[in-house]
Parts: sequence; C-alpha cells; structure tokens
Amino acid sequence: IRDLMPKYPIYVAMLPAGAQAAIGQVHRDAAPALRILLAQGFQPSPEVDIFDAGPLLWAPRMKIKTVREARITGLAEVRPLRTAELSFVAHVSLDFRACLAGAEVLEDGKLAVTAETAARLQVNPGSRLIYLPRNA
Repeated sequence: IRDLMPKYPIYVAMLPAGAQAAIGQVHRDAAPALRILLAQGFQPSPEVDIFDAGPLLWAPRMKIKTVREARITGLAEVRPLRTAELSFVAHVSLDFRACLAGAEVLEDGKLAVTAETAARLQVNPGSRLIYLPRNA
C-alpha cells in the first residue's frame, strides 16, 4: 500500500473545484449504507480515505448499537419452534457463521433453533451463540 501512496503532498487548493467538493462525500449509491452506520453510532472522522477521498467513520465498540444490544448465550435445544422471533444469530467460534433465522429465547435466556439453523451455523446444544432480535 505504501507504494500506492503519493510521494508528495496533495494540495487540495490546486485540485479542480469539482474534486475539492467531492472530498469527504459519499457516493450516492453508498448513501444508504452511510445512514445505517450513522444510526448505529458511527461518527465521521476528520480524515478521508486515501484511495477515493471518501469519508472515514469510527465508533468506540460499545457505542455501536448492535454491539450493545447483542446477547451472548448458549444453544439449549434444536427443535421445531413454536414462537420464533426472527433474529440475527451467530456462532461464537473461529469459524464464524451467522444467519437471519427464527430463534426462541427460553426462560433461562438460552436459545432454541431449528435443525436447519443449527446446520447452517454448525452448532449443537451447548454451543455459544450471539443473537440480536431483528427489531433491536
């Protein structure tokens, strides 16, 4: 990457007006993603991306809404579900796997998932999971 970086400073004032106006702006196709990240707690950085001069965002980990609302628990059961709530469910392992699936939160806070979800995540009862209810 160092070889791709400019060898000399880039003087913004010497760039065409259109290029100056684009610095720190997000492409219109990326605007929805920017809105999602801002809603999650990310903030614009005073720096811009070295390759396209687009905005850089940052957030302290615990300020990210999804991180704060996620729950770590265990898988209690693999079975057909009665009152499944659509959730983001992930397997806490080095071979990270995640999906959007029905999950039933049991009284003890552990989860029950279907056999299909367990197969997708490659989990068994006792496996550690992270879940985030879809409406969170």
